[in-house]
Amino acid sequence: MFAWWRTAGVEQAVFQLREFCAPLGEAMPRWVLFSLPDGLWAYAMTAFMAQLWLKSEPSLSRTIWLSAGLVLSVGSELGQLTGYVPGSFDAADLLIALLGSLLALAVARAMAVTTQTINGALTQ
Repeated sequence: MFAWWRTAGVEQAVFQLREFCAPLGEAMPRWVLFSLPDGLWAYAMTAFMAQLWLKSEPSLSRTIWLSAGLVLSVGSELGQLTGYVPGSFDAADLLIALLGSLLALAVARAMAVTTQTINGALTQ
């Protein structure tokens, strides 16, 4: 996993940083260490797709791409539950990934409404 750090010449610095930060991991709640990254990934993927597709006309393609983050993150957890995807199912991962995707859609929607309101006010 860390071979590319070696290739880039930063392996030693990364290991020193990991050692320095290790005590922080002991103080954090487990869900922050293990589930929050899944939720942040789902948020980022969904927010990215929302930026690309939210202004387009409603279509099947738009729906598929807007739901990609949700489907991949929730699908991977459900795949772990059924044994189709390697790993351990965790209900917290599932919930936080779901919340991450839904939050990204809500933020994108609010931003779109705000932008329309501002643009409408500027043109009057």
